[in-house]
Amino acid sequence: MRGIILTILILGLFGVPDFFSKSYANAVGDSRGNYVFQDYVNSEVNKYIEEVLTLNPRDFNISLQVENDILHNSRVFENFESEVLVQMMHGFLRESYGNVLEVGEAGSGKTTDLRKLALFFSYGAVPPDVREKLQMDNPMLKQFYGSRIGKTQVIDVSIDLINRDNTLPGKAFASQDERMKQIIKELFSRARDDFHKTGLRTLFVFDEVGTYPDLVQQTLKKPLDKTGYKNIADEFESTQDTGISALAITTYSEIQQLIKADTAVQRRYFIIYRKNMSDEKAFSILADKANRLKGKFGELEVSEDALRYLVKMNEFFNSPPQVAPGSTNNALDDLVNWFIFNRSKNGAIKKVTLLDAQAWFARRIGFSDDWLPGPNGEPPLRNLADQLKEELKGQDRVAEQMARPIEAFVRLGTLPPIILLMGGTAVGKNTVIRALNKVLFRNPNDNFRYSIGGDSGYSFRELFQGSESRGSNPGAMPLVVDALESGSGLGVLNLDEGADAPSRFYSELKVLVEKRKVEPVGRDRRVRNWFLPIVISGQWGEHLTEGYHTDEEIQKRYLSMTQKELDDALLYPPNADPGYGAVPRAFIQRVKKAGAIIFMPPTPKANYPAIVHDIYVKEFVNEMKGRII
Repeated sequence: MRGIILTILILGLFGVPDFFSKSYANAVGDSRGNYVFQDYVNSEVNKYIEEVLTLNPRDFNISLQVENDILHNSRVFENFESEVLVQMMHGFLRESYGNVLEVGEAGSGKTTDLRKLALFFSYGAVPPDVREKLQMDNPMLKQFYGSRIGKTQVIDVSIDLINRDNTLPGKAFASQDERMKQIIKELFSRARDDFHKTGLRTLFVFDEVGTYPDLVQQTLKKPLDKTGYKNIADEFESTQDTGISALAITTYSEIQQLIKADTAVQRRYFIIYRKNMSDEKAFSILADKANRLKGKFGELEVSEDALRYLVKMNEFFNSPPQVAPGSTNNALDDLVNWFIFNRSKNGAIKKVTLLDAQAWFARRIGFSDDWLPGPNGEPPLRNLADQLKEELKGQDRVAEQMARPIEAFVRLGTLPPIILLMGGTAVGKNTVIRALNKVLFRNPNDNFRYSIGGDSGYSFRELFQGSESRGSNPGAMPLVVDALESGSGLGVLNLDEGADAPSRFYSELKVLVEKRKVEPVGRDRRVRNWFLPIVISGQWGEHLTEGYHTDEEIQKRYLSMTQKELDDALLYPPNADPGYGAVPRAFIQRVKKAGAIIFMPPTPKANYPAIVHDIYVKEFVNEMKGRII
């Protein structure tokens, strides 16, 4: 008995982690009965996930996912700012509302914190320097750490988990939100069962909590209001311990929406703000990982400029529907796997270069080769104007005007270009957009074409915000986001009938492009980065060529048009209804900064045969080739 008491005192004074790590090391080859930790495999939460939701618990139980990292925890914690964990402990130590809300931009490392948290709470496996920062040897914190380390399962309550339809025929819920609410309630119920039966605690992780439907947000309130660190030595306090706590994760833009919808969020969670990772820090992490991959794949190297390219493109990796593996770390894995299967020539080539990284990125996004620098350092899109001229017979000036802002966007990183395409009926505006799609995205179709004209056209809300999780069609995704994430490829966003659109549409679009963000308001509220060119076509300026009949007259009038005439045609379109068709001056100025205002005159009659040949004969030949193949 004295030996047991002495052991407990030693653990309290000198820390728990080493004991657990060493015991686990000794138990690796032993029978199940010698496993010294709580049984994370057979928990009630896991049983519910597996037996009722018919999903693999390891996909959602982070404690099980990190088992192989226990003995190598120092590698997992490399380049980690332990201050994040220290702040989390402040939240979990609160006597009431013992939950944490971690806020940070995409790519700041929020999601990777989960593996570290699971190693710490589930196994006590942390390096000495992190242990020191967490004051794990502090006798005053002994009770808190002793009640959680080795006794806590970390469960990722992702949208994939609560979206699961496990209802029996004839027992369906009134809505998807109701079903998600029920799954959340059942998960909390099973977690309470785990605590009361075996003392196993549950830390629920709600990643991207800002995207959860309103009904789910309301369901979280009651159980989270009952959390907090209780003194288990106190008879009354111990009865108030639910064994449950929560870590929610969101972005800076989404937390504002959460607080606006429910100000109690600031009371319910201890909020910590994750600093954005610097480019040098991100590069350092990637370089370390590349060194580890080097041995794994037979001395395969990743060049420094390829790694820096991944860091530079980080904002795209964290925004569907682009590459979107979640982080630059995952992007590196994806790049290496792509290189092995497509470029290494059975292992003969051992180095991933910048050109390889750019080619991988272009292929994953769906860009054509024109987006890549040339083999001798030629700039991207170096032949864009020439290729557009080839597609647009007799419209050389239009091709040059169209190419200029897109080249600047790709080479200089300017704001995504907005192009106002003016001209009368049947002058070839849609032909221009199809040509752009063909050259830029290897996609000759017009996949992303939406009419915004009049009351029957799509509204800004329908296209870029979607509907909230209530009312008609609750939680619907924005049409543009839905189309982009359907996997049908990319293309220029074509907003048609712009000369009949509500003027307020342009004010809202200006804000979206300048922020480079699409912010849905429905069930999935993940913020998307915006980078695609936008072409707004409309019959503005049709009156500018009225009275000119021959090709020569039209061409002369076209070349003599002033910028003021074009601006006035947009600002004061003749015969437009009040509130429709007129483009705000601020939007015109925005277009001039990083876009273009292009007037398309009627196509010269001399070019009709070539156009007809391209449109009909070439399409017929390509169709027949496809059938023969």
